[in-house]
Amino acid sequence: MDSIFKDMLSVMETHIDFERLLEELGSEATNLPDISQGWSDGLRQAIDHQAMSLSQSPETFGTWLLINKLKETNDDKVIDGVISVGVILRDLMYINHQNLIELLIKHISFISLYSIFKLHTAGLVLIHEILSNSSNMKETVCEYFITSLVSSSSHELPAGIIRVLLSLSFSQYNEYNNDNGLNSTAQCSNNILMEAVQRDVHCSSDPVIINIIVSVCNELGLSLQLFLDHLLSSIISRPPFCNAREMLTRQNEVTLSCIEEGKSKLLSKVAMLMGHSLCWKNIIKISQSSNVNWFGLLQFVSCCVHTHIDHVTGFKKCITDLLLISLSQENEEYLIISLLLSRQGGMEGGHVFPSYGNWFKSVFGSSQHSLMDSKRTLTFLIKCLTNLINEDPPYCLQAHITFPPRKLAKCSQLVTGYIVKAKSRLDYLQVLTLLSCSKE
Repeated sequence: MDSIFKDMLSVMETHIDFERLLEELGSEATNLPDISQGWSDGLRQAIDHQAMSLSQSPETFGTWLLINKLKETNDDKVIDGVISVGVILRDLMYINHQNLIELLIKHISFISLYSIFKLHTAGLVLIHEILSNSSNMKETVCEYFITSLVSSSSHELPAGIIRVLLSLSFSQYNEYNNDNGLNSTAQCSNNILMEAVQRDVHCSSDPVIINIIVSVCNELGLSLQLFLDHLLSSIISRPPFCNAREMLTRQNEVTLSCIEEGKSKLLSKVAMLMGHSLCWKNIIKISQSSNVNWFGLLQFVSCCVHTHIDHVTGFKKCITDLLLISLSQENEEYLIISLLLSRQGGMEGGHVFPSYGNWFKSVFGSSQHSLMDSKRTLTFLIKCLTNLINEDPPYCLQAHITFPPRKLAKCSQLVTGYIVKAKSRLDYLQVLTLLSCSKE
């Protein structure tokens, strides 16, 4: 196959001045939009002609062309040009993506780390695709990355590769979370990093060799963030799972005083290290996923609000942002999540967060900061609260009755109708409580 491809390449270069194309493209991406049409037409004609003469598909020819050019050179400028041509070939649909991955893995020993990184940043072949598809050559591929990282004379290149490997090693909720091979890929990435660091310790006396430890340390902010994300998801993203609505009836089981001491200390440390902004970002992200352990998530909320005043401020903003999205999109799930979070804060005491009644009054009541600014938002809120009457605990129903939503002009019947239903439900629950007590 190699000899056939060399013949293809030879004929290809008689159809267009390929080297001139590389020279003109170079590393200046700004040139690409101006000349891509002309060169893409030339590439299309040449590839179609040669593929037809050799009974090969254009995708096979284009894929081999890209790999062969990357094997031939270690010159960064030429590589930039080859990658630019690769992007054109991809846009022409003259690249077989899976075949490109397989060929890259097969010939990886002959391809520079700079080429691998450029393929990744151009979106032609991602590093996680190389690792997840290299099961038959995993040792070879891992050794390639380790050796290339340790022996690189550039400071920027290893840092870029390390950033990608760190992302793969820790983050469960990153851009690669739909990859079926994520677990093995994460392990492979971690092994590459660990081995590269260990080898670098032994080679640090060589002034040419980049200090991998320094590169990793330069990314400590990212690595710590990703590690904490991973740790948090490991703690609170395990069974039992339930949806937010089901949690409304069981929320009284989750307060800081109910959490085991060891788990409470761990969650508090994670909250402190994450900082308030990242904490609430992760809480929202996890709460919107398909499988949520609401017990674990609300335990983390309880720990967060006791950590620092900044966490409480961020918590209030997080709830308000969710409410605004919920009301603007009429999204009942977001509203339920907002109610769950506000009630969890209120259960931790007035010294850290307002009681649920006071919070509900400040957000939906008659104050100037009320979010009830139109008939549409009020109608949506009343509809949701009515749907939740059978799940809401008595103290929440009482809060809605005592501090009802703001009555807008011509909308008073909406609020009154809900209050009547809430009172009826509250009376029913009180009767059940009395019957239960009498039986005991």
